[in-house]
Amino acid sequence: MAPKRVRPCRGFTMIEVIVTVVLLGAISAVIYASQGLLDTDLAARAGLLRNQIRYAQLRAMKGGGVYGLRCLGTDYWLFVTEPTTASNRVALPGEETTPVHLASTGVTLSEFTLYFDAAGQPYTAYTSSSSNTPVSATNTLNIVMTKGSSSVTLSVTPETGFVP
Repeated sequence: MAPKRVRPCRGFTMIEVIVTVVLLGAISAVIYASQGLLDTDLAARAGLLRNQIRYAQLRAMKGGGVYGLRCLGTDYWLFVTEPTTASNRVALPGEETTPVHLASTGVTLSEFTLYFDAAGQPYTAYTSSSSNTPVSATNTLNIVMTKGSSSVTLSVTPETGFVP
């Protein structure tokens, strides 16, 4: 009787596969982070600002008046009727201060004033119900949020005020 032949194994062991996947993941994370695409604080702040813009619009529609957001670089606030009077500032949900201070986060915003009327339409200037400047294709409102070398641009959609 002839001894049985042992066939050589073909393929990779489980340990080799796991080590390869871990190394590829680590290399990918380093490359991704070095390109500045992994700034979760900036992405979180952009998402929060989108929600706060929507909140201002809903307050205007529900309250039947003019509400909006005003930003001066590292500080921004929700206001009712007129943005420059401190007594017109309204607390944003979840924020501890009015205005919201971004200096400690390293995030800055382009300066902007965004108004919403009772119908929820966005404006860049709002003096009265007859004298105002709506956001339009020719009068766009782009809010640039920056942290270090990374930036995110939020664009307010004309007529609806939606921020994708």
